[in-house]
Amino acid sequence: MNSFKKSLTIIITGIILSGLTGCNGNTEKIVSTNPQVVGSTVENDDNVNLKQEQSNKALENTYNGEWHSISRLRYIKGTIVSLKQSSEGKYILNLKVEFNYHSETDPVRGDFPFKIGEVVEFTLKDKPKIALSNNKRIIIYQGQITTDGKNDFLGADIKYYEEKGKYFDMTGKEINLPPHDYPSSW
Repeated sequence: MNSFKKSLTIIITGIILSGLTGCNGNTEKIVSTNPQVVGSTVENDDNVNLKQEQSNKALENTYNGEWHSISRLRYIKGTIVSLKQSSEGKYILNLKVEFNYHSETDPVRGDFPFKIGEVVEFTLKDKPKIALSNNKRIIIYQGQITTDGKNDFLGADIKYYEEKGKYFDMTGKEINLPPHDYPSSW
């Protein structure tokens, strides 16, 4: 039954992404960084390189463009595997997922959108407000993001960090879990 739910989730995600990309009969390569959809592409060899160049350019301009969510935003708790600044100035977070939080209105539960134990790469919206090191436990707010309406990536904002078994926001104020504030945009 669990594999049926996962299959259904992947199919529904594919349908949603097809609707977002326009499904106008063109056979362009659609590339998604969503780990649930990776590998689901429709290829036209003439457009592959052009789409890749556009995708790279969109990621280079991550901080120059306004972030727009194209998926439900969710909180994810995990441990930092690495946090590095790229040569383009972006902060790249690799997070080992420990828990997926879901709001009361979220239609899914449990091991979605990421599997527990999976290491997922996110582009951070902003420079972290506090010094964070590897193996630090944090909670991020994340989702599929676009800055140009065509290309997408997994974007995140670090919201909370753990210190001595308690969680704090970026101003140092202690918070209670689970998170209850689910803003619909950045």
